[in-house]
Amino acid sequence: MRKKLRADSTFARLSEEQLAQVDDMLLCGSSYEDVRAFMSKCGHSVSQTSVSDYYSIHVLPLKWARQQRIARELDAVDTTGLDDATLDAVRARAMELAITPGAEVKHIKALYELVLKAQAQRLDERRIDLLEKKAAAADAAAAAMQDRTLSAEEKEARIKEIFGLS
Repeated sequence: MRKKLRADSTFARLSEEQLAQVDDMLLCGSSYEDVRAFMSKCGHSVSQTSVSDYYSIHVLPLKWARQQRIARELDAVDTTGLDDATLDAVRARAMELAITPGAEVKHIKALYELVLKAQAQRLDERRIDLLEKKAAAADAAAAAMQDRTLSAEEKEARIKEIFGLS
């Protein structure tokens, strides 16, 4: 929730669009002098100290609240299957994007989706490897069953060996 501006504040006399522009300038790292120049173009005279006070009292708390909200939202994202290092890197990059003024939420979402898709692909590759090993074991078991030189007990022992049951 934004702290209410004093009625006699120069910033209170700005239109919503102009005030939003001032906020964006401050969040993007513009100097207080740049903000003063912008407000001068809008027909309002203000000191650098007033700009500094406005930033400290009105803009900075909103920035912190936004960062905390984004951090909570990132914590709530389902990250099953990601290793800790990857997850930390993705969260750090997503947080960096999220606190950058003008960053698109769709870019943050796309970042998470890419990592999750890569993880799903790795899991699919692992699943395929396991299935190939099981198929090879089944082929070896079928070959053992077809081997006429082995007795029934030897076939049973060989199949147990192939499937790791002995």
